[in-house]
Amino acid sequence: MGWLVLGSGLALAEGAKVVCQYHYGGEDKEWVASPTQDPLAVPYEKVGTWFLVKMIFREQPADLAMVKIIVAGNGDDGPVIVHQANYAYPAATVSRGPHGFTGLNFVYEPALNGEFIYWCRMAGEHS
Repeated sequence: MGWLVLGSGLALAEGAKVVCQYHYGGEDKEWVASPTQDPLAVPYEKVGTWFLVKMIFREQPADLAMVKIIVAGNGDDGPVIVHQANYAYPAATVSRGPHGFTGLNFVYEPALNGEFIYWCRMAGEHS
């Protein structure tokens, strides 16, 4: 695997991926995102009966490079966003502790009090 060295001196593996760990309904799972050129084509992943999650990872073009994490509710008329986090790539995707570059996030479902917990890191970093 090759490495991409950025002007800041930060080295990233070519073919970078974002890995998110989440906990919901007593289960721990992970989801992985590879870079996309078409953010609108990224589907939601269903978590339980109410939550939907989507992670958009763009490396190019440089002015749009980011990781966007969206947590939505499965509403009657489609997804209803309850949480969105944006991280500049690659600058904001450097792990800053045991919970990757996002830190530990708690998202709550308003009607049933469901709790969705997640954190994300770049693949290859220790979890």
